[in-house]
Amino acid sequence: MNRSIPPKPDELEISIFGPGRGECILLHLGVNEWCVVDSCMARGTREPVALEYLRSLNNDALNGLKLVVATHWHDDHIGGLASLLRLAPHARFSCSMALRSSEFQTLVSIVPNATQGRSGVDEFATILELLLERANARAAQNRALESPMWATENRRLLHMTEPARPFP
Repeated sequence: MNRSIPPKPDELEISIFGPGRGECILLHLGVNEWCVVDSCMARGTREPVALEYLRSLNNDALNGLKLVVATHWHDDHIGGLASLLRLAPHARFSCSMALRSSEFQTLVSIVPNATQGRSGVDEFATILELLLERANARAAQNRALESPMWATENRRLLHMTEPARPFP
């Protein structure tokens, strides 16, 4: 991927990456702020395609990552989400409310010991571990980053109200 010219601060940009399955949507929200919806791996690397793209802008775009969203739990849609969150410590994470169930929590706690290789369960277990690390590190700071934002129908996931924003 080669993108050296970042979008202008007042431009909304929607980029879709993927091989026809396992797509990633990257949204420029203005003023070098970003949202990643789902993830797939860049060809020939073990790096999320969104990370490759953001780094190619050479403007600290990764630091402007505000939200990472997992729409559903398929291996080809979540590979690399934990890497993005690890490298963007100010980004929030959102996923389906269905993953809040006790069955999912049990699955995440036992499957990494039972599977061979990486799977979607491994990816979510890593995300939950990362969020727990954030909670411990931010005991008196921003508590919103320490757990997933549970997405349900008609719930706003990101609200950006700064008066200088080019668009809300």
